[in-house]
Amino acid sequence: RYNGKEMTHFTEADGIPIEPSFAITADKDGALWIGAGNRLYRYVPTETPAFTQVGGSELHIEGDYFITALYVDAAGHLWVALVANYGGKSYLFRYDGQRFTRFSAEEGAPSSWITAISQDSQSRLWVGTLSGGVYVYDGKHFITPAALRQIGIVSDIFHDRQGNTWLATNGGAVKIGAGWQPESGEALMR
Repeated sequence: RYNGKEMTHFTEADGIPIEPSFAITADKDGALWIGAGNRLYRYVPTETPAFTQVGGSELHIEGDYFITALYVDAAGHLWVALVANYGGKSYLFRYDGQRFTRFSAEEGAPSSWITAISQDSQSRLWVGTLSGGVYVYDGKHFITPAALRQIGIVSDIFHDRQGNTWLATNGGAVKIGAGWQPESGEALMR
């Protein structure tokens, strides 16, 4: 945390373990959500304690997993990506403030390393991966047209004011036009 003069490095004494942190986001109330290793923390500086662990056993998967992406959607749900340290299998969770719902590959969710999560103006969730391209969740189903699977490594996703979706990939920037529908299976232009 930066207070205008100096940086503060939070440690176990502050209530958060010293583990690799790959994901951070903020919710509409200003709380920060931090993925530290395979644990999820909520940070509110005006509360005591400022750091609280959320999820515990609900967010636990057997094995060596860690959080790689966090995103708060328009409805206020927190999306959490957990990835296996070895083998790269992923799980996606949605937290509604009360409980976690797990989405797995058996339900069509990404099975490879999740790198980015974002929501477009049509309330569709876009999930980028390290080796499986992009998945789009329409609120009921994950849609993975061939055009999105062929993209490769997706490191970030951005939706502009015109409704276009931009992907940062290992092959360069990809712009998906505002009118493109994942269900159509139409080819994309880079």
